[in-house]
Amino acid sequence: MEQLAERELARLAAAGLEKCLAKFNGVSPGNWRLEGLRVFAGTAADAAREWGAGRPAPERVRVGVASQPPFETLLLLNPAEADHLNGCFVNEKLYKEFGTGRRETALLEIGNILLNALANSLLKLFGKTAIPSVPELLPPGPAPAGGAGLTLVAARLSAERGGRTAKILLLALVPAELSLNK
Repeated sequence: MEQLAERELARLAAAGLEKCLAKFNGVSPGNWRLEGLRVFAGTAADAAREWGAGRPAPERVRVGVASQPPFETLLLLNPAEADHLNGCFVNEKLYKEFGTGRRETALLEIGNILLNALANSLLKLFGKTAIPSVPELLPPGPAPAGGAGLTLVAARLSAERGGRTAKILLLALVPAELSLNK
């Protein structure tokens, strides 16, 4: 992918995520920030390395995008930070009453909102329309595997509340032919 196209992709993806996070900050008790975003050519193994060696296996929310060709987006987070992340998203009363079902529902909703913001920014740049899949919560496990010839978008986000911060990694694994045909 040409550097100019990578910069444009990064600019539009960052703008879409910043707009989404501004809305989060307006309605949730946490402070949400985009800490960094990069676009690069690579493989799914390169995307997995973005999570970082030595960290716990990430909990993942996956949203597929049925464009031509299809691509996928993932939210990765440390399972130990999941309850705090939820607390950055919902009000205090609900935060203290999380049961298993509510925890998963909140993670799915956070993933749905953030991953759709990322996917829609990419689709807009590519001149495509598609309906993203229903979000899927995956148990802690390895970051993505397989897949070569990808354009990768890696966005690092943070959500802070009460002096504590949760870190999130958003990934888009886009087939190179889609990103090159914009």
